[in-house]
Amino acid sequence: MDANKIPVLMVDDRPENLTALAALLSDMGLDLELVAANSGNEALRQSLKCDFALILLDVQMPDMNGLETATLLRTNPKTCHLPIIFVTAGMNEKHHLFKGYESGAVDYLIKPIEPLVLRSKVRVFCELYAQRMEIEYRKVNLEGMVRARTAELKESELRLRQLNEDLEGRVEQRTQELRRAMDQIVESEKLASLGGIVAGVAHELNTPIGNIVMMASALGERLSDLSKSAAGGTLTRSLLFTSVDECLNASVILVRSGQRAGELIDSFKKVAVDQTSQRRRVFDLRDTVGDILHTLGTALRHA
Repeated sequence: MDANKIPVLMVDDRPENLTALAALLSDMGLDLELVAANSGNEALRQSLKCDFALILLDVQMPDMNGLETATLLRTNPKTCHLPIIFVTAGMNEKHHLFKGYESGAVDYLIKPIEPLVLRSKVRVFCELYAQRMEIEYRKVNLEGMVRARTAELKESELRLRQLNEDLEGRVEQRTQELRRAMDQIVESEKLASLGGIVAGVAHELNTPIGNIVMMASALGERLSDLSKSAAGGTLTRSLLFTSVDECLNASVILVRSGQRAGELIDSFKKVAVDQTSQRRRVFDLRDTVGDILHTLGTALRHA
């Protein structure tokens, strides 16, 4: 059957009645596909093949009448929704009409059939059928659109998940790079701090070592002069005592400078193992100033 046409089933055991119905319906202006059945059994077979917009069913037929056919159509889930209009000439009484409605009919046409009434009723059911087909078509299309949209959403979700994974990987990589950079910065700062400490220690060691070098040089020169005086016979008692005093003082300064250098080296060791503290150190200001003046005096006398 043509899917674009509206199917209508005509059921009558007389061919002339089927021909008359077809003639009345052919010029309605609707794109109808008229299917004829000459018995109740044939109507049941045709109804299983096609979803008809309407069944025009004759009541008085041999073997299986219209009421029995309508009852069987109503009991089948595949055909129970089909609208049935009974076409009869012998059911004018009310109890006959009620029996027809109980069998599943939605309307009656009494013979002789009025063409206008027939066409009007057929048109109504055809329009209902067209609307139902449109709704089903839209439903199918909507389901297809929903499936397509669902597939798109799933694909988008998958892409988003992949992007999130890539972003997490990039963030982790960038975090590792930043950590390495921070470690390098901390290491550089440690090296810079260590360099500052070394420079400070070198500056602090410069004073006691300079004193040691200066006093050792002065002491050597003093002993050389004393040796020359002794060799030349010009050594006097006072010169000897003066030289001995200067040597003793020089030795004291040498010991103090050596101890000071040792303290600085010990402090540097503690800094190297991070054992230093911010404690204050106590020193004798008089001894320190005296050592400086004695060192400078000795150096000036031998200059």
